[in-house]
Parts: sequence; structure tokens; C-alpha cells
Amino acid sequence: MCGSNIPWNTNTGVLFIHQEEFTMSRLSTKKYLYVFGALLLGVACAKPPIQELSDAQNAINGAVQAGADDYAFEELKSAQEALTDATTKSENKDYKGAKMAALEAKTRAEQAAVAVETNKAIVKTQTEEDMTAFKSDFDALTLRIGKIGGKTAGNIKTAAITDGWSTVQSDYDAGRYSAVQEKITTLRNEMDELETKVDEAEKAATVAASKMKGKGKKK
Repeated sequence: MCGSNIPWNTNTGVLFIHQEEFTMSRLSTKKYLYVFGALLLGVACAKPPIQELSDAQNAINGAVQAGADDYAFEELKSAQEALTDATTKSENKDYKGAKMAALEAKTRAEQAAVAVETNKAIVKTQTEEDMTAFKSDFDALTLRIGKIGGKTAGNIKTAAITDGWSTVQSDYDAGRYSAVQEKITTLRNEMDELETKVDEAEKAATVAASKMKGKGKKK
């Protein structure tokens, strides 16, 4: 059994032996067997840091649930790497190293969870700016379409962007700011294509108006 009467420090892996007893020539057979047995017992007493590994995994899970995948990716990755290191060391029976790595993984995961709130606030501010800029540009483009008028304006469809904007607003209200930024990027690309059509329609309308004006002069 792993008793407390043997001078073995399971945290440091050190067996305490008085200096004068260390010389083998001075060790009696009984004491030699005692020391050898204590060494074996110390190895047997070593246990994998199950609790520390579990705590680290729980801390990482908490960080993920808080949004670390989106807002503290590097910090989360660092914690996951530390936990992987701890698991590998535990499998190799380096329990002391595994415990230290597991504690480090837990600390990094907790730091990731804290970073989420800070980074999320930054992303929120940037998202609001992007939303404002996009809405302004889209409103301006819609106004241009309205000025073209007639059948040509009717052929320029804005429904897809309008529907996409509704999704953007829903994601923003739900606090999914990273998703909002991704969707705005997609909508920007769609709006660029739409703007090209508007440019072409405006040129066509200008040419048509010029021809009509020319015909009026001839009359």
C-alpha cells in the first residue's frame, strides 16, 4: 500500500535518505531492501492526473460554449494543444509532466473564455460599422434603380439582397457577429454584380434619351 511512513515525495519523485545512509557499503541488507522497495512503491503510487485532465477539458468546453471558436481562436487553440500534450504525457506515464500540462491547459482555456468578451465587443463595433456602410450603399443603389424607371428597372432584381439583409439583421440581434460579417461579404459581392447591371442600364437609358432628343430636334 502507498503509506505515509515511507519518506517518498510523490509530487517531486524524491526519496529522502540521510546522506550518511546513502553509501551502499553502509547500508545493511535490510535497509537496502527497504530503500529498493520504497523506490518501487513510489512508482506504484504514481497516478495519472485524471482530475486535472477533466478540469482542463471542462474549461475548454466552457470556452467553446462562450464563443471562443469565433472570438478567441488562438487562445483556444493554445489550450487544446496543452491538453493534447498533457494527454500524451499521461499515456506515457509521465504523470508529473501531465499534471503540469493539464493545469496549463485549464489556465489557457480560462484566458480564452475571458478573451471572448473583449474580442466580441470589438467585433460587434466593427460589425455595426459594416452594417451601416452596407445599408447606405444599398439604399443609394436602390435609388439609382428607381430613377432608371420603366421595364429596364423592373428587370434589375434586388429581392435576393433584401432577403439576405433580413438574415443579417436576425444574426445581429442574436449576437452572431462573425456570421453577420461573413454574410455582409457575400451581399457585397452580390451588390457589386447588381451595380454593374445598373451601370449598364443607366448607360442604355442615357443613349435612348439622347436618341429621343435627336428625333425631337429633327421634327
